Amino acid sequence: MTPIDGSPAAPSNRGSRSAPSFAQADGVRIRIHHLGGSGPPLLAVHATGFHGRVWEPFVPPLRVHFSVIALDQRGHGDSDKPESGYEWTKFGEDVLAVIDHLGLETPVGIGHSAGATALVFAESRRPGTFSRLVLMDPTLLPPEFRSVAPASFNPMSEQARRRRAIWSSRDEMIDRLRDGSPLAEWRDDFLRSYVTYGTDTLPDGTVRLKCPPEVEAQVYAEASSHDGWERLAELRCPTLLLTGESSHMWAGGRSQLAAGQIRNGRAEVVKGGHFFPMEDPETATERILGFLTRR
Repeated sequence: MTPIDGSPAAPSNRGSRSAPSFAQADGVRIRIHHLGGSGPPLLAVHATGFHGRVWEPFVPPLRVHFSVIALDQRGHGDSDKPESGYEWTKFGEDVLAVIDHLGLETPVGIGHSAGATALVFAESRRPGTFSRLVLMDPTLLPPEFRSVAPASFNPMSEQARRRRAIWSSRDEMIDRLRDGSPLAEWRDDFLRSYVTYGTDTLPDGTVRLKCPPEVEAQVYAEASSHDGWERLAELRCPTLLLTGESSHMWAGGRSQLAAGQIRNGRAEVVKGGHFFPMEDPETATERILGFLTRR
């Protein structure tokens, strides 16, 4: 397989205790990150354009109760980057591949944005996979929204294609992201984790995004064509839908409408927008742990 960024795929390191861990999903290697902790497994799934280690500043309170595992979705982080195949159902298959590879039994799943949507696809495809789910501002469009969304033109997709991929340094990238970008309100440790583990150092000393803009664009282009909203009705495990009060995606009471479709679902709204987990992680983890540790 030739990655989309043109670099050769690294050989599999499975079997070496200290080597990186990968699962296989439809011939695509999915990088697994063990973020520590003890107790039952908790699988964390990131948003489009990010990577598994963006969760590191978020998980210290979770480690008290759970063994925390994250993955790099296909096209992101250290996972393979095929030239195509970014339908959203594929991300659900990546989640199931990691669970099978590690032999996890009914883990807890938490996800943000497209990562939360991937959990919906995984659980709906294989009911009973998860013991509980936390969906933070998932990317789920009702049918009436999808019917008017132009499949041929997606503003977020076009914006992703124009995204700057190479920077003179990680510090320059962090400074720019702090200056008026959608990530400007992130807590500093999240921003540094995103940049540090989401870039490669090139031979000339510059740094390049690990998630190529073309991959991000393809993912966004598929966002209006999946049926994740309808799949909410197929979830059986207890599910918390956690959304930001200023998130445009969940305005107008849509979170309560969505939670009402889940047999064992509830919705809670927290301060902030789409990136509330990175802006106010204390509030997010308080709500999450209250839900996950409740008998």
